[in-house]
Amino acid sequence: MLDDDAAWWAKLRRANQHRETLAELVAGFRAGDPYTLTPERTERADEVAYRLRILREAPADISTVTGDGLHNLRSALDSLAYELAVHSTGRDLTVPEQAVTGFPCVQNPRQYDRFFGVDVDGDSEADEARLMRGSIYTDRARKAMRVAQPFFWAEMGTDVSDADRRKRYREEFKWSQVRRLREMNNVDKHRRLNVMAFWPNLFYFGSNEGDNTRFRWSGVFADGRILCYLVGPNAWQTTLHHEFALVLGDDPMHRPDKPPYVPRDCLDLLEGFSQSVDSKVRQVLSEYARLDDRQVWSNAGRAVDQAITDAGMSPDEAAAWSQSDDVASQRCCAGSTDHPERAVD
Repeated sequence: MLDDDAAWWAKLRRANQHRETLAELVAGFRAGDPYTLTPERTERADEVAYRLRILREAPADISTVTGDGLHNLRSALDSLAYELAVHSTGRDLTVPEQAVTGFPCVQNPRQYDRFFGVDVDGDSEADEARLMRGSIYTDRARKAMRVAQPFFWAEMGTDVSDADRRKRYREEFKWSQVRRLREMNNVDKHRRLNVMAFWPNLFYFGSNEGDNTRFRWSGVFADGRILCYLVGPNAWQTTLHHEFALVLGDDPMHRPDKPPYVPRDCLDLLEGFSQSVDSKVRQVLSEYARLDDRQVWSNAGRAVDQAITDAGMSPDEAAAWSQSDDVASQRCCAGSTDHPERAVD
């Protein structure tokens, strides 16, 4: 599974290529000055109003490339889940079995167990799919994917009341990058292009000591409307600098109506998703290796398997080594740190 040609690593590389293309498209779009923020006088001599005018909407190419990047990231996880099912059964999957494979992302342990057919009676078509899924994934595979679930660390916590644990389950799921990735991918691949929109990200201005210039938000963000004000005796002599983020309006956490809200630019968001998926893949592979006395690699990874055998490593030592820089450098994909956005998004 260290093979560079494994589907999950190939999908991650492709997602990063899409991000590079997206960066070029966004830079070209911004270079065309797609919006203006123009100062205007008001009835007050010490006040400057700034009117927003959106001159150009983001081109469709930006949405399509973003969607392709999201899809490759989501596919990386599903490809890993598929391979775990193949390895669990030790054979090629039937067509119905292939249809029920997929990487789970659920809110709590009960939902995770139901995903694999636990405590379902099979009376519905959905339950039949769950039962089939449970029949093709070994306990080892389920445990490996469990470590990458939003609820995992809350489930492992000690000295936590049931109420607090359930609250953490909800909160972690809400912020889960895999959940958000899944929802935006579904929008792009099955409904329409993801909505791209400008959103104010940063305003700043310089002033001397004792200057009483102040910034005031209008509370309205719309084309042709007053966006903000500078107020103070030197307001007209002060230059207001501004930065706007190009955001994904379909991100479930794009909620400007829920302050405090800090927009996440589409390029930063895609990079964060890539880092998160890379981290999830590594976590699952590491746990899968740890849970068995044997190291299971693809054919192209037999040299790594032999090195582990020659060194006499224990499963724990082998799993740790598989995450080392020497081995990770073979993978040619994004960084391995999962960056939760909670502090910035």
